[in-house]
Amino acid sequence: MMTDELVVVASERQVELLAAEGMRAETRRRLEERLAASHLQNTRFAGDAARRAALAMALPAALERDARAVELRRSALGWERTIDAIDEALGVLRARGVGARELGAVEHTEPIAAVLRRAMNALDARLERAGLVDERLRGPRLAEAIARARPEDVARTVGTSRIRARFVVRWDACDAAWWRALGAALARAGGGASVELPVVSKLIDATRANDPFEALVAEVASLLDEAPVEADVDSFVGDATFVGAVPESAKRVSLRRALDADAQARAAVAAVVAAQSDGASTDRIVIGVPRGASERARAALARHFEEAGIPLHLATREPAALGETALALLEAGASGLARRDVATLLRAGGLDASAISGAPDPRAARAAVRDLASALERTPTAEHDDPLERLVATAAASLPDRPERARIARRFGTALLACAAEVPRTEHARRARALFASVGLGARPGAAVRGALSRDDARPQLVAAELEAYARDARALESLAAALSEIEQADLALGGAEPCAPATFVHELRRAIRGRGATGASRAGAVRALPLEPLAGEALDLLIVVDANDGVLPARDASAGIVTPSLEDALRLRRIDSPRSLVELAAASAGARHVVLCHRTTDHDGAAIAPSPIVSWLERGGVAATFVHSAPLLGAPTTPHERNLALLHVAPDRAEELAPRSARIAAREIARAEIHARPDAPGTELLLDEHLRALLEIETGGGARPLSVTALERIARCPFQGFAAQVLGALDDDPRADDTPDRREEGILAHEALGAAFVAAAPLWTARPRDAVAIERVAMQAADAALARSGGALVRAALDRIRLEVARIVTLAIEDDTWDFAFAERSFGADGDEWPAFIVADASGRVALRGRIDRVDRSHDQVAVRAIDYKRRVSLPAIQELGGTAIQVPIYALVAQRALGASAARGRYLSTVSPARASTAAFDERFAELVAPESDGSTQATRAALELVLAIRRGEIAPRPEAPKWCASCGLDGACRRPRFAVTMVGREEGE
Repeated sequence: MMTDELVVVASERQVELLAAEGMRAETRRRLEERLAASHLQNTRFAGDAARRAALAMALPAALERDARAVELRRSALGWERTIDAIDEALGVLRARGVGARELGAVEHTEPIAAVLRRAMNALDARLERAGLVDERLRGPRLAEAIARARPEDVARTVGTSRIRARFVVRWDACDAAWWRALGAALARAGGGASVELPVVSKLIDATRANDPFEALVAEVASLLDEAPVEADVDSFVGDATFVGAVPESAKRVSLRRALDADAQARAAVAAVVAAQSDGASTDRIVIGVPRGASERARAALARHFEEAGIPLHLATREPAALGETALALLEAGASGLARRDVATLLRAGGLDASAISGAPDPRAARAAVRDLASALERTPTAEHDDPLERLVATAAASLPDRPERARIARRFGTALLACAAEVPRTEHARRARALFASVGLGARPGAAVRGALSRDDARPQLVAAELEAYARDARALESLAAALSEIEQADLALGGAEPCAPATFVHELRRAIRGRGATGASRAGAVRALPLEPLAGEALDLLIVVDANDGVLPARDASAGIVTPSLEDALRLRRIDSPRSLVELAAASAGARHVVLCHRTTDHDGAAIAPSPIVSWLERGGVAATFVHSAPLLGAPTTPHERNLALLHVAPDRAEELAPRSARIAAREIARAEIHARPDAPGTELLLDEHLRALLEIETGGGARPLSVTALERIARCPFQGFAAQVLGALDDDPRADDTPDRREEGILAHEALGAAFVAAAPLWTARPRDAVAIERVAMQAADAALARSGGALVRAALDRIRLEVARIVTLAIEDDTWDFAFAERSFGADGDEWPAFIVADASGRVALRGRIDRVDRSHDQVAVRAIDYKRRVSLPAIQELGGTAIQVPIYALVAQRALGASAARGRYLSTVSPARASTAAFDERFAELVAPESDGSTQATRAALELVLAIRRGEIAPRPEAPKWCASCGLDGACRRPRFAVTMVGREEGE
C-alpha cells in the first residue's frame, strides 16, 4: 500500500520528529539501501573493510614502477597511511563522478592522476575477481538498475510515487545519479521526486553575485538537471553575505568569546545549565559542531560536560581506553616486545593478572605482574637477537634469583608474539581473539565499583562514574568484536588467502572501530553534540555552535589530500563547501528559540585566531559578546567543585560552613605559599611526642645506623627535602631506566673507572720523577676493563666520553707532584668498612656519619691529607656554600685526617668534565677555617653538621631551600607543594 508522500531527510532524528507529526519520512541513505536491496539483488558491494583490504592487496603490484607512487610510499605517511590517502582520494573522485577515463585524460599534466588511475583500476579489478563492487559506486549502478526497472515496481519499492528531499544540502554526483533516475521512474508512474532547499527571500537583482543559498541551489540544479524547490527560512544569518544590516531575528543570538577550547566548553556548559534552569527540555538542547571543528574542542566538551554531571551524546569515533589497550596488545609483538611497551601493558586496566601470570590467587598474581612491570621499567634492555629471549633476559637481569619474573615474561611475550606473524586477515582475527582471551581482556567492574555498590552509604556520583566507566569498556569490547568480524568477513569475501602485515591489520582494525562510532542509545536523555546538517528544521530551545571561527564557518574550500586544487582544476571540479556550511547553519538555527555562537581567540599553541565573519558581522550590528575565561573563578561555576570555590571566594568568613573540605585545602595552600614566599612566615614543625622524637634521632644518625654525609648535605640544601628523603624514604628520581646510561648511571661508571685506574697505578704514584707513560698505560687498561660493556652506538659513545674524562683526571694527577694517591672509593661508618663512623657530639646531641670518599690523597711529605669529590659538571660549589650545602668534602677531609693521623686536612671538588680548574686561594683559605680544630676539639664543619641534624630532630622541616636551584632540581615538589606563584625564595641566593 502506497502513501501520499515520502519525505527524505538527513538524519534519524528528523525521521522521528516528522513521524510524530503523522508524516512518513526516511533518511536518504536508508532509501538508497532499500532501493539497492530491491533492484541490485545480484550485486555484492564491498564495504570499507573489504575495500581497504582489496586496495592493500592490489596497490603494491600496480604501483611498484610508478615513481610518484614510490615517493608517496617512502614519505612520512608510511605505507598504511598512504593507502588511506589514496582510498580517500578515490572516494572523493567517485563521489564527484570522476573515473579512470577522466583521470587518464589529464595525467600528462598532473602526474598524480596517473597514480590514482592505476590505483582505481587495480582496486576494481581486485574486487571484480571476488565478485564485488566498490560500495561508493552504488549510486551509478542503482541509477542504471532503476532506469531498466518498471516504474510501478520502483514506486512499489519506495512506497509512493511522490518523494521530497527536505533540507538535504549535501549532494554529490553519485547521489544525484540515482535520484535523477528515481525521479524519472516515479514521473512515469504519475508522481515525481523533488528537492527542497532553504533560501532567504530578497529582491531580484541581476547585477549582484549569488549569495550562498543561491549558489547551493544552482549547484544542486546542475547535478539534478532540474531546479530545486526553494523554501524561505527566517535565519539570523540573513543572506549569509554579511554586508547588509543584521536582521531582527539576531535578537535571539548570544556571542561567547572564549580564550581556548576549555573556556569554550565551559561557556557551553554554562549555557546548558541556564537553559535547563529556565525549563528547557534536554531533548531540545543541541550543540552544533561544524565539520571543520577541532578535535580539541570535541575533547574539551566531553571532559567539561562529564565534570558538570550533564550527559552528553558526542558521536566520537576514537577507540575507548579498553579498545586502545587491545590495539596496543596486537602492536607489542610486531614492535619487537619493547620492554617499556610491555611494562605499560602489564599495568593496563582491563587485563586479568591471573591469566597473565598463571597464578590462581588474584592478589599474588597482581603483585607478581606489578613486580615484572617495575623490573622492565628499571632495567636496561638486555642484548639478544631474539625478541622473546631479550625480554626474558631483561626481566631476570636485576634479580637473577627471581625466576618468577622470567617465567611470566616468557608466558606474556609468547602470547604477544603470536600476533606478530604475517598471515591472512582471518588468521590475524583468530589470533587476536586468542590473545585477548589469554590475557583476560574484558570489561569487569573494578574493586571501586564493587565496593561502592556493596555499601548502603555509597556516594551516587562515585557509583555513576564507575558504572559509566564499566559501560564504556563494555561498548569498547562490543565495537572490537564487531570490527574483528567485519574484517574477517571482508577477507573471506576476497578469498582469505593473501598474507597481511601485523601493522596493516592493526591499522585496518582501528579504522573499523572508528567507523562504528557511538551507539544511538547514548543519545537518550543527553545533550546532543552533532554536525549542523541533521538539525535542519528541528524546533530547539537552545542551539550552541562551537568553533565559530574563520575557516570553520564558513568552511574553507580545502583540497582532499592527494586531490589537490591543481588536479581539481584540471578535472574542472567545483568546490562549494563554503556555501554548504552557511546554509546548514541557517537551516539548523531557523527553528531555535535561542542561539549561542562560541568562538576561540587562540589555538592550542596559543596563537591568535580570528572569529567567523558571522561573529564579526553580528558584533558590528550590536550583538554583545561575553568573554569566557578558563579559570573557574572568572565566570559562573560549572561543576560542584567550582561552586565550592566560588562560595569560598565570595564569602570567605563562612568557609567552614559552606565548603569545609575546600576551606581546609585553601587554608593549607595559603600556609604553604607563605612558607615559600615570606621570610617571616611561621615554619613547619612536627608535633613531637616521646616516640616520634626517638624515631627522628634514630633515623638521623643518633642510633646504631650512621647518617650518610650525602643525606646531611641534602638537609643543608632544604630541611624538607632532607627530611622526606631520609626519614620518609621518599625518592626524588625517576626509577625507569633507559637503554643507554643516564647521568646517574654515567656518574657511577665514571667513579668505578676512576677508582680502578688510580688503584691499578698505586705503586707508581710515589716515584719522583713520575713515569707518566707507565701510569697512563696501567691506569687506562684498568679503566677499559671497568668500562667493558656491550651495547649499541649510543652506549659506546657514552663509554668513550667517560674514558676521556678518566684520561684527563689521570693526566692532571700526574702533573700534581705535591700530592700522591692513597685510596679510592674509601667507605666509612658501615659494617665491614675499613674506617669507623665519624662521630660528632657535644652537650646538645650526637650524630654518627657514614659515607664514601671518591679519592684520598696524601701529601708527598706525608704531613697532610686531601679528600677529593668528583662532580660530572663544570660548575662547582661556591665559597659561600662551604660548610652549608657543600659540607661533604669538609667532613670527608676530617674523616681522612682522623683515620690517617695527619696534621692537616684539605679538600677539593673536581670536575671530571673540566678538571683543569684549580681551587682558588680564597676557597682553600675558607676550607682551612672549616676544618681547623678549636680548643674543645670541634670544628666549624662539625658544629654545622650537628646543628643541621638537631634542627630536623626538633621538627623543623619547613621547605625553605637555601637557593632556588635546589627547588629546580628537586623531585619532591609534589610532596611539599611549592606554589608556582611563590617566586620569592627564603635564604641565600646563588652568588650572594
